[in-house]
Amino acid sequence: MFEISYRKMIDRGVLEPEEGDVIRGAIADPAAVNAGMDWYRANVPAFATIDPAVHAWPAENASTDVPTMLVRGSADRTFVSGMGKLARAHALKLIVRTIEGVGHWTPFEKPDEANALLGDFIGAPKAYQSRD
Repeated sequence: MFEISYRKMIDRGVLEPEEGDVIRGAIADPAAVNAGMDWYRANVPAFATIDPAVHAWPAENASTDVPTMLVRGSADRTFVSGMGKLARAHALKLIVRTIEGVGHWTPFEKPDEANALLGDFIGAPKAYQSRD
């Protein structure tokens, strides 16, 4: 799991090797990994039992007019670019921001850019948008 999910972040300088050691230690314990997976087990029904009329979330006609922002990386394979278009049917005040050159982990890979986008979105003063 470490090699697939976190090695690239160390290789690109997103994480320090010492941070990688902490993550490697945390996910080396099968119980710790299992606990994270249990969230999905508890919240996602078995695919063979999914009935869209019962399990659809959000409901097909659900929507929100609360301002919403989706931040994705240009190389993100989870929040692909078409997802924003689909989400607009449910999030009426959605804005999508893309950070170039990163994947799914925008806060790890480019924290200052991710924080600045979030800060601008919520109206935080610039002084609070930097890691330093």
